[in-house]
Amino acid sequence: MSIFISNRAKKNMQGYWFGLFVPILVGMGCSFLSMGILVNSDGPVSEFDYIDYVFLTFLMAGHLVVWPFVAWLLTRSDPGEHFSRRKGAYMSLKLYVFWIVFIVFNSIIEALGGE
Repeated sequence: MSIFISNRAKKNMQGYWFGLFVPILVGMGCSFLSMGILVNSDGPVSEFDYIDYVFLTFLMAGHLVVWPFVAWLLTRSDPGEHFSRRKGAYMSLKLYVFWIVFIVFNSIIEALGGE
């Protein structure tokens, strides 16, 4: 079936998926990497070193700061040349807003005593 798809359409879709998934993977990867390092560290939380606080900061900042920042950087690309990449980055920002609303909604439900 791929013989009927033009090379231009294939290139545009590759740019779209790049713009969509790179911010998500970089942001969530930063969070998961920091979480993995913190889980494997031995000792109680009261004995955290400064480096543990850095990893704790990256754990939270990965999906709250890095994801939208990388998506914003991809939206700043040349409008004529990377149009599909920009569309993917805008979709990534929309998914980021959905993700934040999901987190806030669950936090409100938990604060009200829901299960």
